[in-house]
Amino acid sequence: AHAQLNRWFGAGGAVELEADKFVGLIRDSTSGQLRGEEWQSSDGRAAQLVLLAGISPLAECTVSPAEARGHEDMAGHIAADLMASFDTKPEQLHWGIAVLCIRAAARSEDLALHETARAWTERRASRGGTHSHHIEEQVQNFLLERTAVLKRFQRFPHANADRGRSARTSEQQWLDSDDCPSWAKVLWAKGRSPDSTTSGDSLG
Repeated sequence: AHAQLNRWFGAGGAVELEADKFVGLIRDSTSGQLRGEEWQSSDGRAAQLVLLAGISPLAECTVSPAEARGHEDMAGHIAADLMASFDTKPEQLHWGIAVLCIRAAARSEDLALHETARAWTERRASRGGTHSHHIEEQVQNFLLERTAVLKRFQRFPHANADRGRSARTSEQQWLDSDDCPSWAKVLWAKGRSPDSTTSGDSLG
């Protein structure tokens, strides 16, 4: 399982080139064009989450930071739908999709979704869901730090440029400080770069 996670989230090179092949489908998902029954079923929604939260961050050659934020927003909605669909049976959702739900929630600026994801993973673990330790790692290493940033600023300062926002003084001071985690600094720098075509999301 660790090897699968490392290959997926620490991927580069050839995997990024493969990811670029799916950009058309990713954009169709974001624009709501994947309306067929096969896309709206639980399996279809899970497939869209793979596109938006798993493959989009790796499509660095063709997905801009601003476009990536739109993919993140849609991924957050789908993750919320999936967790709601499996609310009483969270252990039945495949662990890999559960990981993507956590990561999609963590990238969202919806604090309620962060709390939903944390509570949902606790229920899943209590019901004996498979690979619960890997999912807990995502909560501890990915979700909680981003939740803390969101609680502090009510939005992600590193995403301001991508979302067309000006930084508040307190946000800029944090981004410039040693307290700002490396993932936020990297994403902030890429969002400000006019030549950047990478989402940077393998880091954030």
